[in-house]
Amino acid sequence: MVVVLVAEGKTLRQVARHLGVSDSSMQTSKRRLGVKILEFMGADIMAEVRRRPQWWNSLEATREKQACRVQRLAA
Repeated sequence: MVVVLVAEGKTLRQVARHLGVSDSSMQTSKRRLGVKILEFMGADIMAEVRRRPQWWNSLEATREKQACRVQRLAA
């Protein structure tokens, strides 16, 4: 329920109020969830989720090529 509400854009404070628990209880739950994610996905998961996906480079290159074509045609 917490993950769903946060994914909907609610803050942890709003989620705590919705569930009828304290802010500190939410913080504790957040820490526990973080530990479980690290245990399940590995210590390098934070670096992985921040890493730019490979397809993004291809998309960017395509956009740059199109921009160059437009500039050449306009000149």
